[in-house]
Amino acid sequence: MGAHSSTARCLSRPGQLFAALALVGTSACGAGHPEGGQGGRAPSIPPSGTSEVSADSTLFQYEDEGRVRHRETGSRSVGPVRVSEMSYPSPKGGTVTATMSIPVTAATDAAVLLLHGMPLDRSDMRVPAIVYACAGATTLAIDAPYARSSGRGSITFTPRDRADQIQLITDLRRGIDLLDQEVGPGGAGHVSLVGLSYGAAMGALLAGVDDRVGSAALIVGDGGLVAHMTEDDGTPAGPLSSVPEPRASAWLDAMRPIEPLLYVGNSEAAFLFLNGRHDTQVDVSDAEELHAAAGDNSEVRWYDTGHDLTADAFRYQFQWVGEHAGLDPERLARCIEDHGGFDQFS
Repeated sequence: MGAHSSTARCLSRPGQLFAALALVGTSACGAGHPEGGQGGRAPSIPPSGTSEVSADSTLFQYEDEGRVRHRETGSRSVGPVRVSEMSYPSPKGGTVTATMSIPVTAATDAAVLLLHGMPLDRSDMRVPAIVYACAGATTLAIDAPYARSSGRGSITFTPRDRADQIQLITDLRRGIDLLDQEVGPGGAGHVSLVGLSYGAAMGALLAGVDDRVGSAALIVGDGGLVAHMTEDDGTPAGPLSSVPEPRASAWLDAMRPIEPLLYVGNSEAAFLFLNGRHDTQVDVSDAEELHAAAGDNSEVRWYDTGHDLTADAFRYQFQWVGEHAGLDPERLARCIEDHGGFDQFS
């Protein structure tokens, strides 16, 4: 793991680059070149100081009440896509706010689940949602629990953080139920996940507890909030270092059993990891630990950038997900061309 130089410890920001960099040939962050290839399988690696902690997938179980009762709150058309704003009940209580993007014509049985960075919300994923739906996939982007309530902090260093993370994973699992239900009578033939930063870490956790995730593109992610908030030796770093004892230790004890690093090795999904060598928000060693934990069916690409990757990185992500989801590459390329502009969805 390691110390992180970003004072804000924000786990977001590359989301806008789906739009700004989808088609341009160079990056606003500078030229970047992928390095490396396949990740190698390794045993699931617990975060520092948690050798005594084991994964417990039962924490993320929920009662399947059958058909997901969702309520549409608004809709609009974007080219060949119908965008539906909606909500559905959370298995942990309350309501999940979400956006589903549905192909108007020539829909396939592919589904794509999208998760934003922190402290942002689902709107940060609107461009990839439209692109994938244009190419034939039904997509769903949900808000993390912290983004559903105005005035709430994203990380509180209280028991709320553990409850939020468990709720997020169960809400995402219920989101897969919803996608399966809406794709058509046969259900989703392939479920892909695209996660940015915090969303990438949570995507690794989801893939480790739900075997319906067939492929996951995890962009500038690390092993989870514990990895993000600790040094190599497990001592608090960043904002956690300012939290007094025993509150800091209590927070770590609560979060370690749900750290994505403990679960990602259980997944049989295909993984794509995209990271920047000069990222000041996600430490290189933290990212590498996540890559190693994921296993053989992984592709790792490093770029000579910070937290904002290059046009080539995001273009490759679209191609990789499209290939695993069975989307037509020519149709996908046209959709990137037609719907890669961020200003279209403001």
